[in-house]
Amino acid sequence: MLKKIYILTLCAVAPLTDLKMFDVKLVEVFLLISFAVLMVHYVNYKPNIKLDKQSVRYIKGFSLFIFCALFLSLLSLRLPTFPVAESLLKQAPYLSLSRLMQITLNFFAFITVYRLLVSSRANANLFINSYILFGLFNALYGIVSYHALMVGLDLGGAYDVSGPRAKGLFFEGGPFGAYLISVLLLILFRKYYLNTASQPKTCFQAAIVLLAVLLAQSKVAILLGLLLLSVYYFRKTSILRLGGVALLSSVILGSLSFTDGIYGYIDGVSNFDLLIESRADDTAFAMGRIMGFILVPRIIIEYPFSGIGIGNYSLQRNNPDLLQGLPTTEYWDLPGLGFFGDVAELGIPLALVLIMLISNPLRSGLKYKMHRWIIVLSTFHIAYYLLGGQITFTYPWFMSAIALVFMESKANKNAGVQSDYNRRPLD
Repeated sequence: MLKKIYILTLCAVAPLTDLKMFDVKLVEVFLLISFAVLMVHYVNYKPNIKLDKQSVRYIKGFSLFIFCALFLSLLSLRLPTFPVAESLLKQAPYLSLSRLMQITLNFFAFITVYRLLVSSRANANLFINSYILFGLFNALYGIVSYHALMVGLDLGGAYDVSGPRAKGLFFEGGPFGAYLISVLLLILFRKYYLNTASQPKTCFQAAIVLLAVLLAQSKVAILLGLLLLSVYYFRKTSILRLGGVALLSSVILGSLSFTDGIYGYIDGVSNFDLLIESRADDTAFAMGRIMGFILVPRIIIEYPFSGIGIGNYSLQRNNPDLLQGLPTTEYWDLPGLGFFGDVAELGIPLALVLIMLISNPLRSGLKYKMHRWIIVLSTFHIAYYLLGGQITFTYPWFMSAIALVFMESKANKNAGVQSDYNRRPLD
């Protein structure tokens, strides 16, 4: 019963990225409590915990990464900082420590979910069903809020940016759309790999999620969805199908103002020096990705190996030596560039180590020629991260954990180990 409650709660709080207690995300509070309870249980009862080789390998790899990132963060204390927030967690060195804690908790969630699900097919089914259920609630909340906002009623799940835009329980439409892609992925995985849902149910749920994605107007979600679709058709497919994917991609990219949004980023970066003079007070222009495209390369060139310390971009954003005449900001700013922003903070060598760790499920799936649905599932985390997703979001780690669970079941089947996972659809 406790395992079921844990699974339900984890699926419920994972997408609540902006619900916080004392500046700490609710999902992180839950994971902290879970970790503390686990440690107390271990100290008092000293259970004989047997870790499988997969878990040991990941624990060693991420422990090494955390140690190196901590060392480089302490090394970054030599640099002056320019904080704009009063919160203690947004000052040096606490910002780096809090970011490392976030990554550690996400890794803890990854290992916990993997071990819970690999031990029981019932747990795996419950987790997937629960994730989809809360995802559908989030999607419906965004859809209803979007239409309510059109008639002047603000329900909190949408916001106005030259017209309504759905955001569900997220801060904005971009990350909300990316989360919905993970929900859609599991809906399709449950039907076409696990075969535990009917066709009408799958189509109905997928339609709800897709509608929410469209209303979120999330560029990263569209790119992520098309990338995963391409990965799915890349293996054992025909030129005709690949042509269909290319045509569908062209239609989608040419609609929903997607190309206008991409052009806005390109134009903003290429004509930055001219535009900044007239739009220095425009936070949508002088902050976020466009400013990140300018400042992140400067940081990488200045600190290619040591970086500026994980999480410390926000503390260097107003550094006059870095800005070189560009305007400062009084608001908390993030680069919004995912892996490429982390290169500036971690340095090139450690950032590459992080990429290797996150991409390991995908590389394992390709190496052992896993079913294409498992390949698509294991692609989600690394693809979202490279497209600008935050490493501190918890839910992408779940996709990798689920993929590893079904890779392990395939390995057990090949080795003749009997378990309730010993089934696999034809590829």
